[in-house]
Amino acid sequence: MNELADYIRDKQSAMVADLKTAGVKVAYADPIAKFEGHGLCDSDEWINGMVAGPEGDGDFHKGDDVTTVCPYVVNTCLSRESYHPKHSGTTGYAAVMNDTLNAIDYKGSNNIPIRSERDIPPVSGMRRISLTGGCLIALIAGLCLLGVLLGSLAYQRANADERAHDQLNASVADARERLRSAARDGDLTDEEIRQALRMSQAGVRDTARAQNVVTIKALVHGTHASALGGGEVSSCRAFKVTLSADDATVSDTAADGC
Repeated sequence: MNELADYIRDKQSAMVADLKTAGVKVAYADPIAKFEGHGLCDSDEWINGMVAGPEGDGDFHKGDDVTTVCPYVVNTCLSRESYHPKHSGTTGYAAVMNDTLNAIDYKGSNNIPIRSERDIPPVSGMRRISLTGGCLIALIAGLCLLGVLLGSLAYQRANADERAHDQLNASVADARERLRSAARDGDLTDEEIRQALRMSQAGVRDTARAQNVVTIKALVHGTHASALGGGEVSSCRAFKVTLSADDATVSDTAADGC
């Protein structure tokens, strides 16, 4: 999310630079430095985290027609207050705007002396601040996109562990099949064990042999990754490989000590 904020800042700053080169009197107000130490998870947050709605009349409500297009979590829609500035955040934005206006020596319309119509300079000669017109639209679009991405991130993280568990079960099944395949000739070497489990997202922790039975303790991993979140789970498993002349059987149980 920080990378997205930097991307939006860089694009808007570049737009302002191009306008200045074209002779437009325009300035850019960068709020990122002002919010250092006041972001999400900081001790003094100026921005809301995930807020379960509804919090007000303007929020989504269960049963509304639009609920199908709003992020849905904890049996309700996310509030529109999620990932938006708190009162301290809007005060921070105002301070950045004020500093920028002072930097360009903007006095405001109240300080402009009364003049006759012929003495009023053309609009193109007046100082203007960015974040109006097209720049304001770009900022709003960027903030909306940021809110959607953050909501999607919360949803992805809520489901990441479940998908990681599915991957873990698949890895355990894959480990059983690879061990069985390696032991079909009636033998199972340490190198074959390491190779089979390495390709099954598992790591060997201990191996014991007794007659035609090989017991292997291994830590198996399940992961789920995506652009908006991910999860990882692990399980210590005891694989029991029973050898025979022309085949092998493999079973597994949960174990301790990995």
